[in-house]
Amino acid sequence: QNTMQMKNVNDKWIEDGDKDVYTVFIDTTDGCDRELSATLAWYDPPGAIGCTSCIVNDLDLTVKTAQGTMYPNGLINVDTKNTVERVRTPTSNGEEVHIIVHARNLVDAGQQYSLAITGCFSGNSGQQQPTATTTSTATSAPPAATKPTSASRIA
Repeated sequence: QNTMQMKNVNDKWIEDGDKDVYTVFIDTTDGCDRELSATLAWYDPPGAIGCTSCIVNDLDLTVKTAQGTMYPNGLINVDTKNTVERVRTPTSNGEEVHIIVHARNLVDAGQQYSLAITGCFSGNSGQQQPTATTTSTATSAPPAATKPTSASRIA
């Protein structure tokens, strides 16, 4: 029997400077022994022709556990080159884990992203929509016309 849980977010809008924080509580009492995995993905607008650092809207994924802050893709700091970022880390029963999506450097007013979190969580049955706590530095919402259309959404 699979005791691992999954939380997912699809097409979440985030504005430049904002941080979305997702909190999960680790529960291994049902025999679950999986590590925590968080994967962030977004569709980035095309970079300039001939660019060497081609990310236009940079989102960053970090995971904070009792062991410290974990960065994606095996790095020791934020990933500024990829539009898919993943953190995998072991956890302990009863631990509180914070998964953070930070819109650190957006050229556009905002960006949509998708996030998948798997592991041993308490209080879930099947897939459940996580709730983000957003810390905002933006002063106002962008006009509706700046949001991507359905044709540019992540599938």
